[in-house]
Amino acid sequence: MFEIGELAGDKIKERLQVVKRPELALRVEIVGRSEDEFHYRMSFVPPEFSRPDAEVITTHGPTVLIDSVSGRYLDGS
Repeated sequence: MFEIGELAGDKIKERLQVVKRPELALRVEIVGRSEDEFHYRMSFVPPEFSRPDAEVITTHGPTVLIDSVSGRYLDGS
């Protein structure tokens, strides 16, 4: 399972307040891979943009969406 710590949750909430969109969710996904590392994308999206297979995490404040393919590789992070 992917976890958002308290400090990270606070920073995400602060950023959402700056952009005046506290309702947005943070989408985390793997978008590519090179020989020894993954390439990630993080973006703020409306919660209704959640994919049907997404894992939804609400620990420490903001909603985090992780699609099932990325979730396999983010497990434990």
